[in-house]
Amino acid sequence: MPRPIVDLIGKRFGRLVVIEITSERKRKYVVWKAYCDCGNVAFVVSHELVHGRTQSCGCLRTELLKKNQYRSGRPKHGYWNTPTYSTWRAMLNRCSNPCVNGYEYYGGRGIVVCNQWRDFENFLHDMGQRPSLQHSIDRIDPDGNYEPSNCCWATSQEQARNRRISKRKVGSK
Repeated sequence: MPRPIVDLIGKRFGRLVVIEITSERKRKYVVWKAYCDCGNVAFVVSHELVHGRTQSCGCLRTELLKKNQYRSGRPKHGYWNTPTYSTWRAMLNRCSNPCVNGYEYYGGRGIVVCNQWRDFENFLHDMGQRPSLQHSIDRIDPDGNYEPSNCCWATSQEQARNRRISKRKVGSK
């Protein structure tokens, strides 16, 4: 024997107020027509309303995303698709992800990113925007960590002069 339908007309679920039952069914569930506080109409399955899975026509999610300054899961700073952000992500990956090509030369050698720079906004504040596509992040001391006092933007020619094998040891000829 099928379960009796619980009347939801006039009840509020988040931003939705149920106004009528429809003849439509989704699987075994009743579909309700509801008005949202924003003025839109939504058609919602009963168990989605009762269990709190649907609380608006979709406007609540949009508002929360805007409030948190996130769009589609992207970072709030707006730099997610820039060379500076790509450089930052690559720096974190080479130092912390053993699956990344080149990890053995960075994280595998004990090179780490300072805690302050684990947040992109701090990195951006300290380093500024990447000057051009010819520039990349350079560690002044090749055996030092990624931190404000040991990093600068440099071209590949400038970086070539700062390699571990290019550094002369004190007292050598």
